[in-house]
Amino acid sequence: MQKGKSNEVVPSDTSKSKQQTIKKSDKRSYDKKKTLGQGLLDVSLLASNVAILKAVVKAGPSYEYFVPMIVFIALSLFVIIVVAILLLIIGTTEYMNNIRKKSLERLVIASIIFILFVLVFNTFIGALGLKADDEDD
Repeated sequence: MQKGKSNEVVPSDTSKSKQQTIKKSDKRSYDKKKTLGQGLLDVSLLASNVAILKAVVKAGPSYEYFVPMIVFIALSLFVIIVVAILLLIIGTTEYMNNIRKKSLERLVIASIIFILFVLVFNTFIGALGLKADDEDD
């Protein structure tokens, strides 16, 4: 801080750069927390799909939608793992350098598309899911 003509405190250029640095570090911190949150959601969805898979396998081939459920669950699990890997790559390379900015944007778009696929697959899984009566048999 510098003193002006009437003993005012005038912010210097260094304080502006500090503010910009703080804003950048806040953005980085937010982005890391967001990526971590998405990863945790992926883990919970993965656990949910494994539990549904277990129930479908327990119901056996006599279940009307056995094959479609196995296919949708397998696709969903595969895409969830791909999304987790993409998020890991995005999280670790996001701030390494600005040269990779274009490829990083492509990875973000790819992860969004894969998340959309997971949403569609899990919608079908929910629609074809087992009823409580089916599990008791």
